[in-house]
Amino acid sequence: MFMSENTMLYALYRMGYHSRTTGHGFRSTASTILNENGFRADVIERQLAHSEMMQWWGEYLDSLKPR
Repeated sequence: MFMSENTMLYALYRMGYHSRTTGHGFRSTASTILNENGFRADVIERQLAHSEMMQWWGEYLDSLKPR
């Protein structure tokens, strides 16, 4: 099942990212950080929409939250 481009954009707005990023910007940031953390580039491109690497990405983002 696919989401429309606006689904992601509106979710970002609700999370407080209005005028700060887009879905593509978020994907680009993920790709950069995953590359910097040793994941293979070809795997990153295939897996950005899949769960194994996305689990790592979600945990990484959670680690950035102020405690």
